[in-house]
Amino acid sequence: ADACLQLTATGMGRAAPACIRTLALHTHMVQALAASPAGVFSGAADRTVGVWDSRTGDCVEVLRGHQAGVMALAASDTCVYSGSVDKTV
Repeated sequence: ADACLQLTATGMGRAAPACIRTLALHTHMVQALAASPAGVFSGAADRTVGVWDSRTGDCVEVLRGHQAGVMALAASDTCVYSGSVDKTV
């Protein structure tokens, strides 16, 4: 299991997918991922949600509040929803 996200490029004349950037934030396994026009969101067993700029790959915010790992994410244009093992959304 890995605590990082990898951005992978496909197509564009490539013979095989290639990792173009590794996004490191979480200290435990990434368990959920969601994307929307607002950005990319990662949820992990470390009880955090990472908010990533989809253009630059930079982490712009870390959301905290769950008492257990984040297992599910959903995102819209204006909100991100996280579900946790602690039975909260």
